[in-house]
Amino acid sequence: MSVVNIIEIDDPPSPSPAPARRRLLGGAGREAGLLPYLLLIPTGLVLAAVIGYPLVRLVIMSLEKDGSSSKFTGTPFVGFSEYQKVLTDSVFWSSVERTIVFAGANVILSLLFGLGLALLMGRVSRSVKLILTVVLMFVWSVPTTVSTELFRWLFDAQYGVVDYVLAKVGLGSYAQHDWFADPNQGLQVASFIIIWGAIPFLAVTLSAGLAQIPKELLEAAKVDGASAWQAFRNVTYPFLRPLLVIVTTLSVIWDTGVFNQIYILRQTHPEPGYYTLGIYSYVKAFATIYGNDNYSYGAAMAIIMVLLMGVFMVGYIRQLLRIGSEA
Repeated sequence: MSVVNIIEIDDPPSPSPAPARRRLLGGAGREAGLLPYLLLIPTGLVLAAVIGYPLVRLVIMSLEKDGSSSKFTGTPFVGFSEYQKVLTDSVFWSSVERTIVFAGANVILSLLFGLGLALLMGRVSRSVKLILTVVLMFVWSVPTTVSTELFRWLFDAQYGVVDYVLAKVGLGSYAQHDWFADPNQGLQVASFIIIWGAIPFLAVTLSAGLAQIPKELLEAAKVDGASAWQAFRNVTYPFLRPLLVIVTTLSVIWDTGVFNQIYILRQTHPEPGYYTLGIYSYVKAFATIYGNDNYSYGAAMAIIMVLLMGVFMVGYIRQLLRIGSEA
């Protein structure tokens, strides 16, 4: 027997450590897979306390008769009768239509102005961009109460700067013009406030997204003879698309639930022509000056608003997940 054969017989090859390594990695993988869920537990508990409990209480309130007539006589269970009242209320549906048009216009204009300003910020020097960012942050930090009062003074019929300037440039019909007598014009003033307050967030966020686009791609598109629109459509937009989905979703949520701007503009007495879903639900639930004061009705309307927003959000969330899977 040769030496080689003796070595092969006496010293068989040691087993591969791969199975043991796989066992170790499998255990670590399971621990790593559970770790994100464990870390989410504190956040989940906080959300359940801050959002879940009030939402459950809102649902319970919508199923009980809790108007002004039953404050001291108990809250009997009435089922879905309040929902039926809401869904058969013509004022509610006119408020839904007004909210869709109002919020849609605000979202579109806010995104256009915000994106335009973000593109301009990408073309100026770093110092100018820094100054613009600081100014935008100051604008964004102004409370809606203050900004609404400022715009209400600007459009005041007696002492407003807007009427004064329009009269000076030759539009005499706007001298002492009451912008709030017509709800359509009043809602346009509210749109100015909302867009003015939304542009800083959108411009800064989208500017940060534009900064992540490789300059080599834009330079290559320019070398290939692409126009500014073609470069934006084929290079800039694909990179910005996930961010645009996020800011669009946030804008829809914020603009659908607008309350302060309209409520303060009308000095806490909004007329029916100003009823959006947020205003009308408040008027029906809390505004005793209107003789309504029906908490269950307002709760039912709030639940319906949540469901309507949920239907809208499902589409955007699915689109966002689709974008994430393609990335």
